Amino acid sequence: MVATSPIMSKSPINARQQAWIRALDRARLVSTHKPTYSPSRDSYRVYSAHAEKEYHVYPVELDGHLTYECDCKAGERGLVCWHAALIAALPGECSRRARHREAQRQAVNAKSGHALLMECFE
Repeated sequence: MVATSPIMSKSPINARQQAWIRALDRARLVSTHKPTYSPSRDSYRVYSAHAEKEYHVYPVELDGHLTYECDCKAGERGLVCWHAALIAALPGECSRRARHREAQRQAVNAKSGHALLMECFE
């Protein structure tokens, strides 16, 4: 059986989305300190589960999507870690991704409008 999103019960969840969900569940269990935002670097400092180490999480655009990378061992291997999931779930970051998606939608609409206009002059 294919996992589905609780919000959109008919929408299947892919493996990458499942990894983000598992990482967020882990973040809720082990996160003990509030992350710190550094505006000059546009990054967050996230402490390890036992607060003996700190990691940096950066927003990055990958294949047109805004996602997050972490400098922990899992993040360096390209895996979804709980540090990145913790940051992705912050309200400000949810808003950032929504603005990014809207800007992409507008860019696609502008391009398609331009293409239609050019067809009129051919």
